[in-house]
Amino acid sequence: MLAGNRTYVATISIYWTVGYTSLKHLQPAYFGLAAVWIGGLLSLPYVTRDDKRYAQRSINEDGTRTMYKPNSAGVSENQR
Repeated sequence: MLAGNRTYVATISIYWTVGYTSLKHLQPAYFGLAAVWIGGLLSLPYVTRDDKRYAQRSINEDGTRTMYKPNSAGVSENQR
């Protein structure tokens, strides 16, 4: 979302700086910026949800975290 915001805001601000303020020609940029925000807001519940099936993290011996701990065959419990 950050990349989309930066792109559309830069485009709109450059056109406003050079005096190109025709709404007819800037409409795609405004709609694109709105689409980025609407998409981000609609995906927020999915991005921030606490799903217990995917939140099972384990800490390895070296201190790193993984989503699953593979068994001796190298296959995770989720892949069976």
